Amino acid sequence: MSTIPDQPASPAFSRLLILLGVLATIAGAIGTLLVAWMLGAVIPRWLDGRFAYFTYQFLFQGLWLLFFVSMFVLGLKLIRSGREGRRHDVVPGLTLYYLGAALAMIGVMLVVFGSVAVGAALFGAGALAVYVEWSTEVI
Repeated sequence: MSTIPDQPASPAFSRLLILLGVLATIAGAIGTLLVAWMLGAVIPRWLDGRFAYFTYQFLFQGLWLLFFVSMFVLGLKLIRSGREGRRHDVVPGLTLYYLGAALAMIGVMLVVFGSVAVGAALFGAGALAVYVEWSTEVI
């Protein structure tokens, strides 16, 4: 434990965090609304008894919904950290973990269903987000 008090972030770093937070919040909100709209079309068919056909579509869109909700929360946490002038533990909690886990599972589903390059890239990005959340308090 350091005895030197943590200095607040520079104003430029705080503004950058706020800007990134606003962009992530907007992307998360738009993505959440679009995926929720698509789920609104799949859920009635899934509940009508066509369970087997729509299960993978329901799961795929559910993972995207988890990703975009996590992106929205990530944006809110970045805005808050920017306003508070944080330099460490900028994104507290499991937000990056959920975001990365959802992205990695989307990548696995894409690889299984034939989109190997895109699936591998998404899996790698998701695994990186999980690793960053798990191993460090810098982000």
